Amino acid sequence: MLYNRNQIIKLTMNHTFGKTAARFFFIISIFLVFSGYSRHAAAHTARHEPTSADLIVYGGTPAGVIAAVAAARMGHSVIIVEPQVRIGGMTSGGLIRTDVGDEETIGGLSKEFFNRNLAYYVKQYGEGSKQVEKSYQGYFTEPHVAEQIFNEMVKEQANITVLTRHRLVDVAIQQQKIASIAIERVASGEQQTLSGKMFIDASYEGDLMAAAGVPYRVGRESQWEYNESFAGVNYGPKEIRGMGDHKLQAYNIRGTLTRREDIRVLFPKPDHYTPERFEAMKQKILQEGYTKLEELMPHLIGAEMPNGKHDNNDGDLPGVNFAYPEANWEERQQIYAMHRDHWLSLFYMLQNDPELPEAFRADARKWGLPSDEYPENNHITPQLYVREARRMVGKYVLTQNDIRTHRYKETTICVGSYNMDCHVVDYLMTAKGIVPEGGFIEPCDAYEIPYEIIVPHSNENLLVIGGFSATHVAYGSARMEPVFMMLGHAGGLAAHLALQSGSAVQDVAVKQLQSLLTQQGAILKAPYLPDVAIHFTPAEPKVGEEVTFTVEEKDVRAPLKKIWWSLDGTGEINATDKMVKHTFTSAKVNEITLLVEDENGLRSPFIKAEVPVGESAIRDVNVEAEDGEITGEWIRSRSPNYDFRLLYIDGDTKKGGKKTRFVPDLPKTGRYMVSVAYSPGENRATNVPVTIQHSDGTSNVTLDQSTASTLFVYKPLGEFRFEEGESGWVEISNAGTTGQVVVDAVKWIWLGDE
Repeated sequence: MLYNRNQIIKLTMNHTFGKTAARFFFIISIFLVFSGYSRHAAAHTARHEPTSADLIVYGGTPAGVIAAVAAARMGHSVIIVEPQVRIGGMTSGGLIRTDVGDEETIGGLSKEFFNRNLAYYVKQYGEGSKQVEKSYQGYFTEPHVAEQIFNEMVKEQANITVLTRHRLVDVAIQQQKIASIAIERVASGEQQTLSGKMFIDASYEGDLMAAAGVPYRVGRESQWEYNESFAGVNYGPKEIRGMGDHKLQAYNIRGTLTRREDIRVLFPKPDHYTPERFEAMKQKILQEGYTKLEELMPHLIGAEMPNGKHDNNDGDLPGVNFAYPEANWEERQQIYAMHRDHWLSLFYMLQNDPELPEAFRADARKWGLPSDEYPENNHITPQLYVREARRMVGKYVLTQNDIRTHRYKETTICVGSYNMDCHVVDYLMTAKGIVPEGGFIEPCDAYEIPYEIIVPHSNENLLVIGGFSATHVAYGSARMEPVFMMLGHAGGLAAHLALQSGSAVQDVAVKQLQSLLTQQGAILKAPYLPDVAIHFTPAEPKVGEEVTFTVEEKDVRAPLKKIWWSLDGTGEINATDKMVKHTFTSAKVNEITLLVEDENGLRSPFIKAEVPVGESAIRDVNVEAEDGEITGEWIRSRSPNYDFRLLYIDGDTKKGGKKTRFVPDLPKTGRYMVSVAYSPGENRATNVPVTIQHSDGTSNVTLDQSTASTLFVYKPLGEFRFEEGESGWVEISNAGTTGQVVVDAVKWIWLGDE
């Protein structure tokens, strides 16, 4: 029975994997699975006899190349299908300053690629050369060198065939397996069919898994779906914060630049020149009196790679990419062209805009495109930086909690360690004007990644290593090229085991997979940190009743030597024993925070618990800086602090002209402890003036932000009486300060009635 599944998908999927669509989709899928079907429409006629291989890898990304090499080295025939003119994805397409994370977590064929890169520069230029130095142990490279190394790894395996400039047209499924895929040559539209025993989707877009009926989603989960504090909308009115949506972090052209005169090509004027988008940047140049490009973009100098290449990560274009994952090939090319012209407009404007000082334009013209890169595309990468697109909903969904707390996995296949990193998602109109929304970058400890995130629920011969199963937040960390390659290594060996045993990918013996990976140099275990939880009894204490708190050891491998409890929510350290007793004197919901350290100096993340005391639903009131009344131009930090609060920094400028007033809506008249959150640092001011308006008048406090008086985030300023409602406030100013002033959050902690 023959079906045109394109029509079915349009009925069931509309840019996001919604619940209603999902139910219908599963009903249709059940019918198709037991009937057998082909996405190959009747009007399509293959011009070649089907070509077959043990493994078909769709997507010649770093993940796809490594998967193919891993399987081929185990003796299997492999075909790589890649829509672009080159293999290597972002690594050969502009991302030459690799997002490494912890080097100790990179192993296996991923590490082999970087070692080969280093060996190339040592052989070409010598051990002590500048090129070797700039390669940073092989993690930094040039696009054409990365492409060369990927090609060498592939050519060493005679059983790998590479089909570049070919793209997916249709998928034929029999029962719960992919039987074949139809592909077309980009240049001519000529089609052919590839049949395989196993398939891997290594594309950034997740095209094969989507065509094969695998459940997926596009966009951001809500904060509450997986209990992720970073999830959903993270700025704007309170009513929308934490909400999920269909939006994606911005894409861009990850351009390669150079100042070398012998290979420099000046930026051409794009077909669609849009200098107006950079008006604010132009005004900054004029106001600050910049005469050099590096004054505007100091990161360019620090991003120098071997042979005078520079990795440029500017030119994000939020919003333009929202339709990209579900777009057809022509629409995707249009979206690429919009990003390319946006990026070119930026640098063409900086080099040629007559309103800019000639000295600045002349310095900007020292920069250009390298003539030895991307000759087929006017020296501009043809690879759009697709930071996320479709994400599979697989056997396991990796979340923020797996990265921050539940870091160890029995079925681990590799280790991630890079920051949770999300570029701006969109721009919102707010009371403070148009502001960027969605961006964050949060450090994390190394964490183990389980096999199940590359395994679909039902498709028995498909693994997904590009759009793997993770939330928007978790994908922001695990989407880095070294991890893609490590997932590719695991995927290639998992395909080998499935082929060898004749089993479904869901039934692959993970212990055997781990053994193979370990033999081939993969790193499977994350560096250990103590894993604990808070246990307390009674579960619902009354006012005045003693509560016993105990450190519950979930995974503790060395004796705990230091323990810190914050039991009253103020940020003060209230106890330091493994078991402590505390009596709450007022009815409310209390927030408890715990931190532990073992005898090796390894420290846990912050562990939190809520303790409801009495029948009152009163909670402490926390006001964040973004909800405050801000005066002056503060720098909104892209990096969230503890509990995902976005900081504002005064930039150590315009002293006396910047302040932020925090106004709470208090639930009840009575006594409150006021605590201020801030991130300490050596460059912070030691004399930050804080004004507190309360029922009994005004109090002034000086805050030293250069040091922390506690391990916890908040610092108590004192106890005050406040009226119910919004009559009181706390104001933090930069008047008379020396050093950076940061405003973060203020908490009113309920102590009781008068």
